Amino acid sequence: MSDGVVLIDKPAEMTSFDVVRALKAILKGKKIGHAGTLDPLATGLLPICIGHATKLSQFIMAGLKEYRGVMVLGKRTDTFDGHGRVIEEREVGEIAIEEARKVAKAFTGKMEQSPPPFSAVKHKGKPLYYFARKGIVIQKDPREIFVQLFEITNLRQGRLVDFRVVCTKGTYIRSLVDEFGKALSTGAYLSELQRTRVGPFSLDMAYSLDEAIEMAQKGELGPLMLDTETVLSHIPSVEIDLGMAREITHGIPVDSGVLQGLLEKQGVEIEPYLPYLRLKTRSNGSSGRTVAVCHWPSPNGIQTKVKMAKVFSNIQ
Repeated sequence: MSDGVVLIDKPAEMTSFDVVRALKAILKGKKIGHAGTLDPLATGLLPICIGHATKLSQFIMAGLKEYRGVMVLGKRTDTFDGHGRVIEEREVGEIAIEEARKVAKAFTGKMEQSPPPFSAVKHKGKPLYYFARKGIVIQKDPREIFVQLFEITNLRQGRLVDFRVVCTKGTYIRSLVDEFGKALSTGAYLSELQRTRVGPFSLDMAYSLDEAIEMAQKGELGPLMLDTETVLSHIPSVEIDLGMAREITHGIPVDSGVLQGLLEKQGVEIEPYLPYLRLKTRSNGSSGRTVAVCHWPSPNGIQTKVKMAKVFSNIQ
């Protein structure tokens, strides 16, 4: 397999693009990208898409992500993590874990969050951290995020807090920690972060960067790659017949009412945070093959024809 997704356990103090660059130096001429940026501070699961699989990154990033981390109470920094300048210090008294958990729970569900000043979000073609380093704070419009879980797992030495977060893409854990610290009236900054899950993938499925580089140098990266069906397995799917599959691959629009009927008939439940639906065919008793991924539900809620996000192959 020359195209696919390789799961890497990103080391600390490397950017996500550093990982891409390391593999590009070996797999010359191959298009390579990553799904979901990790800050240099963070470690953990980083899906690397190679070749045609780069077109799957939007679907990988649409899944829920899980993080485990450590925050420090009593201080706020301008970067919301341990790399920044301390801008506020507060005394930390006795805090019961039940109180911390109650505060954390208030930061679950749908909410709006603005990108932090020190982030890679662009403004006039430059990342926000470019301006922040010059003392210019750019306030970007908030984006809707969904935090399924914000769990305080342990309080250590009165100032260190272990936590776990499950959330959608675009969620800045640093910002979540900063807001939590303000709500707790102690201030807080992120000191450690590890991504443990992305969509259907968990950290125990990942390889070290050194392992991936060694296999790539030997020309044996194929066994480490995940195929399309595995990569898309977290997206709910409905089974369609070959007639509809042919129409889709020939660009003929599909009526949303037809798909809604299939969803109900096949008992498929849609995840509220996943804006996609997989359309699969079944042939000769096989487990099926994904023909296309469509946007679902319709972005404006009233379209009668379904828009395809990706069509994979022709049906004979």
